[in-house]
Amino acid sequence: MLNNVWKTRIKTNMEKKIDLCGSELIALASSLAITIGKKFCKEDLRKLRFFFNSIASNIAIIESEGYERQKKDKFI
Repeated sequence: MLNNVWKTRIKTNMEKKIDLCGSELIALASSLAITIGKKFCKEDLRKLRFFFNSIASNIAIIESEGYERQKKDKFI
């Protein structure tokens, strides 16, 4: 019973979606980059670049693992 409740919670959390199209996300990213670029020095911008690259890498890993998990679930 508890296991089924946990699976339901995970499924519910995975169903959240971003309601923006690709061009809107690019515009948002550009606007944020310009704003951040105006407010921080070169050294801080470098640190922020590494930080956001790390976030992007981790999201890519999580996305890849989720995709692999879905493929395994279909075959079981």
